[in-house]
Amino acid sequence: MKKTLLFASVLTSSLVSAQMTNSNEPAIGETSNMFLCDSFAANYAGVNGTSVTWDYTTLTGYVGETRTVSVEDATTTTYASDFVGATKAMSIGSSLMTYFSSDANGRSSQGFLFNEASIGDVLVKLGTDEMITNQYPFAVGNSFTDDFAGNMEFTFQSFPINESLNGVINATID
Repeated sequence: MKKTLLFASVLTSSLVSAQMTNSNEPAIGETSNMFLCDSFAANYAGVNGTSVTWDYTTLTGYVGETRTVSVEDATTTTYASDFVGATKAMSIGSSLMTYFSSDANGRSSQGFLFNEASIGDVLVKLGTDEMITNQYPFAVGNSFTDDFAGNMEFTFQSFPINESLNGVINATID
């Protein structure tokens, strides 16, 4: 049975507003829960636009399958020195931590830490070209594209791996 992650209430301050701005993004200290749900949940992929409501009131999650989502001060985390310029870090359980900073014009990602059970910590550092993840204000109908670049570091079977990476983010609010 395929399982799907559903953010039932992910940092509501950034989701309640009609548009994303610097003033309503997640704040340090905010926490919320993420629930693991079955793939039989209603598929709302084609239901989008202004004034759309998604109704998941009958959805049930798997018992014991929740993850705490929290926003931390990036400068106090274990990997702070790897993500220079990040002011916030969003942690999802013990498996993913994203590092970002914001100003009045938008939010940029400096990278992320992913903990993979078989190899340990995988660091993706976007020190060459940070990824813009939001442009403010960002509302229904807005979109943008941004190039990013950096490197990925991890150890595999006692061998250190350090590979360069680059990509493009396409963001749209529908």
